[in-house]
Amino acid sequence: MNHAARLLDALRVSAGIDNLAAVVAGVPGPLDTDSELVRSPTILSSWVGLDPRKELEQRLGVPVHAENDALLGAYGELHLGAGRRYANFLYGKVSHGIGAGLVIDGQPYRGSKGFAGEIGHTPLRGHTELCRCGNRGCLETVVSVSALAAQIAHTHPGVETDLRFPLQVNDPVTERILDDAGRTLGGILAAFCNLLNPEALIAGGELGASTGALVQGITTAVSRYAQPAIAAVLDILPAGLGTGAELLGALRLATTLATH
Repeated sequence: MNHAARLLDALRVSAGIDNLAAVVAGVPGPLDTDSELVRSPTILSSWVGLDPRKELEQRLGVPVHAENDALLGAYGELHLGAGRRYANFLYGKVSHGIGAGLVIDGQPYRGSKGFAGEIGHTPLRGHTELCRCGNRGCLETVVSVSALAAQIAHTHPGVETDLRFPLQVNDPVTERILDDAGRTLGGILAAFCNLLNPEALIAGGELGASTGALVQGITTAVSRYAQPAIAAVLDILPAGLGTGAELLGALRLATTLATH
């Protein structure tokens, strides 16, 4: 929190801004909408019981709203990106972790307590990789920046494979790895499509927004596993705001809060 506050203050000074009207902070984990506390003991475990909004307000001296980062990505796409054409869509942030932001009837959906969209810990049959949540074979242990970097490194000895974007490694083997990851993710997303019947799936985060092969893999799996009537009317596309969806969603929300 101290580091984030210092960075924001330095940015404010460099931009010549005297005062801030509102701040929106993205949190890479679920927040309890009643208490505004971090509750999950398996995601951001060292933050359990912490109130990010209150902590930042004490440091910044301005009103702060804390929100799940994937939901901010969905909010950004809804108002400024690829989601502008849709009232119902699922935004997936595919990064170091995996989360989803839901938009239903044009409004972000958080669930009863704010925990909706935690798809990264969906178990995958046949996988035994240990996850930070204590389970094995969770989706994010197979489809995430670190997991795919390890696979690409294994197939490219001596080649820089930190998955900087655009990808430094661009060849058929890498494309195959990314396509396979997209198919794995798409198999999970297909079940959510059967449940929710969204108009669109929007892939964001470092992986979803930057690699066409991953989106193609998602498309292949959803077409295979979602009900045909649902898949036939579903658009699958990368985030229109790219890797900036969460940031721009936060800026849009802060502007809205500051003017109300």
